[in-house]
Amino acid sequence: MIVDKHMIRRKNRSMILENIICNEPISRATLSKQTNLNKATVSEITKELLDAEIIKEIGEGSSTSAGGRKPTMLQLNKEVGLSISIDIGAYYIAAALFYTNGVMIQETITRDISVYKKNVVDLVVKAVKEMEQIKVPTIYGITGVTLAVHGITYNEKVVFTSYYDLDKMDLHAEISARCDYPVYIENEANLSALAESTFSSEHKNLICLSVHSGIGVGVINNGELYTGINGMAGEIGHSIIVPDGIPCGCGNRGCLERYCSEASILEQYAEKSGKTNVTPDVLQKDYYQGNPVAHELTAKMSKYLAIGINNIVVSYAPEIVYINSPIIRRIPEMIEQIKSNLDSSFMKGVEIKNSSLGSKAILHGACAVCTRKFLDVTHLKLCSSKNE
Repeated sequence: MIVDKHMIRRKNRSMILENIICNEPISRATLSKQTNLNKATVSEITKELLDAEIIKEIGEGSSTSAGGRKPTMLQLNKEVGLSISIDIGAYYIAAALFYTNGVMIQETITRDISVYKKNVVDLVVKAVKEMEQIKVPTIYGITGVTLAVHGITYNEKVVFTSYYDLDKMDLHAEISARCDYPVYIENEANLSALAESTFSSEHKNLICLSVHSGIGVGVINNGELYTGINGMAGEIGHSIIVPDGIPCGCGNRGCLERYCSEASILEQYAEKSGKTNVTPDVLQKDYYQGNPVAHELTAKMSKYLAIGINNIVVSYAPEIVYINSPIIRRIPEMIEQIKSNLDSSFMKGVEIKNSSLGSKAILHGACAVCTRKFLDVTHLKLCSSKNE
């Protein structure tokens, strides 16, 4: 058997860097114990990382109970680089600039627009240029751009979308042609799950249920993002809950998202209440003022989402389900309504929680993608505070 020394070296470097990031501050001696690599290898690789200014020494730690010289502690250098996250919604474009360690520097959002293949490249490039104008000194500058797409993605391609036509173009190629950085494309629900795993959760098996224009699920299985064949895992929004029900853009009838996605609920509320320009804020206000239609529709939404969550849990057996929904963030009582509709024995021990990252989850997940690619690591635990 031929052993590729370069591959082993790369694997060891990745393992050491992951341990520094996830357990910082950390000493070389502790790194040696945690990675089972000898001290010479650890010293050599940490020297390379220090020379590249990817990590830095931050002073002395505590000595052991046996005494002796205090160890020098290591941590990721947050100023090593930057990443740009762009969330491409059907009616908005959100962008953010992050340090490599996950600290958000700046965020912008453009609302009340219609996004489609004819204008998406210009909108994304404009957002990238806005982030470029924020002058932040770093070692390597901007290391990548991650695009969040509300649809199925696979190998940097948009495979299917319900609410815009970005699957009718090569988005990656067109953005790459106008950007000077590596470009990555990922499904927004997957990014939300990556964000929870990277920034907020200690669970290795989790689900993030993303309820926006459609409904998707990001799956973290044993610490890894699970996407299935051609990126189609987690498309719970296209599971049929009403046979021969409302037609869906996927070709089926009666899909879950046609009954309880944000777009569906707001559309139903506008129709039943006679109001125009209905937003989650409008629904929230009317709900707390006791509007019976608002209460009826949120109860309906909770019931249908409970069906979807039950199907997710029996399929993926997570420890926790995070819900990322603008409506539920504004009406948190809906979490208890959802739980009240979940009586299955399969739900025992499974937590149901609002996402702690909320509207910023997708952007944080996109940052995690760039950081993993740039540093060549698989597992990350980062902070999420702004302007550290």
